[in-house]
Amino acid sequence: MKNKISHQFLLNYLTFFLMSLLAALFAYLLLSFADDVISKTLVKNRYPSELIMKDNYADIDAESVVEHGGGVQVINENYEVVYSKGLDTLGKKQFSVSEFTDFLVKSKEKGFKYHYDILYNPQAKFWLIVTFPTSMRLDISFVYNKEAASEDLKNVSFVFISVFI
Repeated sequence: MKNKISHQFLLNYLTFFLMSLLAALFAYLLLSFADDVISKTLVKNRYPSELIMKDNYADIDAESVVEHGGGVQVINENYEVVYSKGLDTLGKKQFSVSEFTDFLVKSKEKGFKYHYDILYNPQAKFWLIVTFPTSMRLDISFVYNKEAASEDLKNVSFVFISVFI
């Protein structure tokens, strides 16, 4: 009798585990598909900085970006805003080196209300910044680096396996 119950519990556990695994896989595939579909329609992806970059910033056509609620700024090698059209979230006309470095680092952080696409033009020595308001953003990523310290890899793997089971 006791053996039958433990066998039934094991069978139920394995069934539930496999169903949970399949549900997680299905959710991952569905979210990946949705991400692909949505990313093709987002305005920020239709107007990347590579598309509008010119060697002379006066030749940059920012009208399509501005029409869709975005903005274009150009910052020269002296960290001065020398060109600005549309949405301006920088709020300054002159940056110090540390302020601009801080902006570059923080522009990719999660929780920002704006999406910044920043590109440097080495010939003309300026940064092109294309800005769009973020409608909604969910950032989830799993990163695996085989060059990580083996002790870290063991610890993190143990936690993932513990949570997953």
